[in-house]
Amino acid sequence: MTRVRPITEADIPGFHATLDAVARESSFLRGSQAPPLDDVASFVRGNIQTRNPQFVALSDQGSIVGWCDIVRGRGEHESHLGELGMGVMAQWRGAGLGRQF
Repeated sequence: MTRVRPITEADIPGFHATLDAVARESSFLRGSQAPPLDDVASFVRGNIQTRNPQFVALSDQGSIVGWCDIVRGRGEHESHLGELGMGVMAQWRGAGLGRQF
């Protein structure tokens, strides 16, 4: 069983590792590896500060196995738009985790 909750700064290393694992599959994300940890940390902190929704899915052991985020548009004519980011570790796919987000 997993649980979904808002991301915290303490989750940054685990989120980075999960993002990297999904990216290295080279099938689902723009890059073939996660950005550097400092860049990911800035992204997460920015989402927390601006209240962009970002959630993590945790295994029973507390490790991050998936995420979902929406980064809102910043321009005057883009404030109603958002970019969705989502990923789930391979071994957790097909179990309905995405529906919990």
